[in-house]
Amino acid sequence: MSRGMSLQTWYQMSLGQDLLREEQVQLAKWLPKFFGYHLLQLGLPLHREWLAASPISHRFSLGEGWLDYEGCSACSQSFCQLPLQADSLDVVLLAHALEYTVNPQAVLEEVYRTLIPGGYLIILAFNPISTWGLCGLFKSKRNAPWSANFITTGSLRTWLQQQDFSIIEEQGIQFQLPLRSVNTRKKFGFIARLGARFWPSCGATSMIIAKKEVARVTPLRAPWRAKKRFLRDEAIEQQPQSRAGGGQR
Repeated sequence: MSRGMSLQTWYQMSLGQDLLREEQVQLAKWLPKFFGYHLLQLGLPLHREWLAASPISHRFSLGEGWLDYEGCSACSQSFCQLPLQADSLDVVLLAHALEYTVNPQAVLEEVYRTLIPGGYLIILAFNPISTWGLCGLFKSKRNAPWSANFITTGSLRTWLQQQDFSIIEEQGIQFQLPLRSVNTRKKFGFIARLGARFWPSCGATSMIIAKKEVARVTPLRAPWRAKKRFLRDEAIEQQPQSRAGGGQR
């Protein structure tokens, strides 16, 4: 049995190129807002201009058998066990990585581990509550993007909150019908305009911006220690009185 179309190959086709442009426009709005030293992309597409808007100089990708966007071989590692130190990354982009992962919650846990406190996570994930999700019910599961496990924004929101991420932004991307013909897509362009205006969370791709929050623990004096000090002070104050009384006798 021949293998189906990969996501990287699909992104080179007409419909994939349309989505690529839409996603890149949104990334170009957010990436300049995040500063630091290291930016990691997990997932596809691997595109030279994908991360160009980021002011972070060290931008790299890790994938299971993929190539990074600079053209060098990426480390073949599971997303659940990244070969990176804890608190070492400033920004992580999960570009359609969770949909092709057996355990997306474990991936988010690993991302949380590698991000610095206050670091940012950008998620791009195919949304089942969209015209694309509906059409996917009638598409071959052998070909991307229909082979992906589309994830609702509600699930993403719950998983992020469980990992102590705070959600900064949620939005939908690409509201046109997933039709092969460019001319046919143009004829139904009004659907995309209506979707963007009235159903902004129902885009083909869900984009979520989240921030790693670390609970600050304020050290408190143990109750027994505070009580002990109070009793000691009281004894010190009473001690001179007893001595003075003894001297008057």
